[in-house]
Amino acid sequence: MTSDDRQGYYEDQRNLLMELADVLYESGSEHLDSVSLEAWNKAESDQGQKRVIVDQVASLTDPIAVAMHQRLRS
Repeated sequence: MTSDDRQGYYEDQRNLLMELADVLYESGSEHLDSVSLEAWNKAESDQGQKRVIVDQVASLTDPIAVAMHQRLRS
């Protein structure tokens, strides 16, 4: 498979991760792991909180991100 063949898959993954990040940010600290929760509480701005969300999402494996997305979007 060439990278062109996988573009749709990559776009779907990107959309899922962006939606997950949006849901996590909108829910505040409710669904963060303990490390991210500590960083969230120390963040001094919205930008700092967004960085925490990006780091949280980046730390997830693909299956965990999909499962979390499904759980939070239902």
